[in-house]
Amino acid sequence: MTLAMVAEDKQINRVLEELFAEEGNEMCIRPAEFYLYDQEELCFYEIMIRGRQRQEIVIVIVIVISNSK
Repeated sequence: MTLAMVAEDKQINRVLEELFAEEGNEMCIRPAEFYLYDQEELCFYEIMIRGRQRQEIVIVIVIVISNSK
Protein backbone atom coordinates (compact mmCIF):
# COMPACT_ATOMS: atom_id res chain seq x y z
CA MET A 1 0.00 0.00 0.00
CA THR A 2 2.87 2.38 0.77
CA LEU A 3 4.28 1.89 -2.73
CA ALA A 4 0.91 2.75 -4.24
CA MET A 5 0.79 5.97 -2.20
CA VAL A 6 4.28 7.01 -3.34
CA ALA A 7 3.48 6.16 -6.96
CA GLU A 8 0.30 8.24 -6.83
CA ASP A 9 1.82 11.25 -5.05
CA LYS A 10 5.60 11.46 -4.84
CA GLN A 11 5.42 14.18 -2.16
CA ILE A 12 3.91 11.62 0.22
CA ASN A 13 7.30 9.89 0.23
CA ARG A 14 8.71 12.66 2.47
CA VAL A 15 5.88 12.15 4.95
CA LEU A 16 6.31 8.37 4.97
CA GLU A 17 10.07 8.67 5.47
CA GLU A 18 9.46 10.91 8.48
CA LEU A 19 6.85 8.56 9.96
CA PHE A 20 8.94 5.42 9.56
CA ALA A 21 12.32 6.87 10.56
CA GLU A 22 14.11 5.06 13.39
CA GLU A 23 14.19 8.16 15.57
CA GLY A 24 12.09 11.24 16.09
CA ASN A 25 8.45 10.14 15.89
CA GLU A 26 6.22 7.74 17.71
CA MET A 27 2.58 6.76 17.61
CA CYS A 28 0.66 6.42 20.87
CA ILE A 29 -2.82 5.01 21.18
CA ARG A 30 -4.82 6.90 23.77
CA PRO A 31 -8.50 6.86 24.66
CA ALA A 32 -10.53 9.94 23.77
CA GLU A 33 -10.91 10.65 27.48
CA PHE A 34 -7.22 11.60 27.51
CA TYR A 35 -8.25 14.90 25.89
CA LEU A 36 -11.44 15.50 27.89
CA TYR A 37 -12.29 16.74 31.37
CA ASP A 38 -14.80 14.87 33.57
CA GLN A 39 -18.33 14.82 32.14
CA GLU A 40 -17.23 16.89 29.13
CA GLU A 41 -18.56 16.24 25.62
CA LEU A 42 -16.65 17.57 22.61
CA CYS A 43 -16.92 17.08 18.88
CA PHE A 44 -13.96 15.59 17.02
CA TYR A 45 -12.83 19.02 15.80
CA GLU A 46 -12.56 20.28 19.38
CA ILE A 47 -10.54 17.19 20.37
CA MET A 48 -8.24 17.84 17.41
CA ILE A 49 -7.64 21.37 18.74
CA ARG A 50 -6.70 19.94 22.14
CA GLY A 51 -4.29 17.54 20.48
CA ARG A 52 -2.71 20.35 18.52
CA GLN A 53 -2.21 22.33 21.72
CA ARG A 54 -0.18 19.34 22.95
CA GLN A 55 1.69 19.23 19.61
CA GLU A 56 -0.02 15.94 18.76
CA ILE A 57 -2.03 14.70 15.81
CA VAL A 58 -5.36 13.12 16.71
CA ILE A 59 -6.54 10.18 14.62
CA VAL A 60 -9.91 8.57 15.28
CA ILE A 61 -10.79 4.90 15.02
CA VAL A 62 -14.44 3.97 15.45
CA ILE A 63 -15.30 0.38 16.34
CA VAL A 64 -18.85 -0.63 15.51
CA ILE A 65 -20.22 -3.75 17.17
CA SER A 66 -23.24 -5.27 15.50
CA ASN A 67 -25.55 -7.64 17.36
CA SER A 68 -27.28 -8.84 14.20
CA LYS A 69 -26.84 -12.47 13.16
